[in-house]
Amino acid sequence: MARRVAVIGLGLIGGSLCLGLKDKVDNIVGVETDPGYAQYALRHGLVDAVSASVDIVEHSELIFVCVPPSEVVGCVVRAAHAAAPGTVITDTASVKRRVCEEVMQQLPGEQRFVGGHPMAGRERSGPAFADAGLFCGKPWVLTDRNDLVEDALESLGAIPVFMSAKEHDRVAAVVSHVPLLVSAALMLTLQDSEEQMASSGFCDMTRLAASNLQMCLDICAENKDAIADAGDAFMSRFKQILDALVDEQAELPRLLAEARQRRLCVAARKGWT
Repeated sequence: MARRVAVIGLGLIGGSLCLGLKDKVDNIVGVETDPGYAQYALRHGLVDAVSASVDIVEHSELIFVCVPPSEVVGCVVRAAHAAAPGTVITDTASVKRRVCEEVMQQLPGEQRFVGGHPMAGRERSGPAFADAGLFCGKPWVLTDRNDLVEDALESLGAIPVFMSAKEHDRVAAVVSHVPLLVSAALMLTLQDSEEQMASSGFCDMTRLAASNLQMCLDICAENKDAIADAGDAFMSRFKQILDALVDEQAELPRLLAEARQRRLCVAARKGWT
């Protein structure tokens, strides 16, 4: 396992990585341009040192890039030039195809990049919401195998899952990106006069609407085709349910029963509560 780790971007994901790895490595440094985030991370012991300059990663063996998707490529390339030859760099962006393609075109030959995406997070941003257990039991997609990355993830309790960047973006559209937009649409549907009745179910369904705006816009811009396809599939299913409801078809109980059984089966396999 890597003994010297750098984390670029000390928001929720980067901060949680720091907390999770802090007692498992000899040294962990952070790169953060937001002075408030940087001071918080240092003051609360998330990192041993922090800088706004990527030069601080020079002696790291493993670098995690935890910035919005639109910033990943530039950060990876700058980190690659600042790091020693042979340093392994991975990212946490929720879109992978463009990131992986552009990084591989620009990466110095002596460096190694592994695309990554933890399927974990919260709607809150910043190191103040960091959680050492955020990734425990959660899938973490990797686009390639690498012992340093895999050992670090397993030490966090994450479950490495391997797939191509293109396949990741297709699947992420279904299980992550469309739910984000559905959550936003539900929130926009709520009228002020209805707010007093909004309870736990509505709260659960709309949590993602409070997600970081820049991250949401980056996701929509970079994975729009896969999101559109997944959205069409969702709308088709939703229309099927609405049609059965309006027409009082016997199909409605079957559809709801099938959905219920699928949820129970997936929850049992995944350990959801």
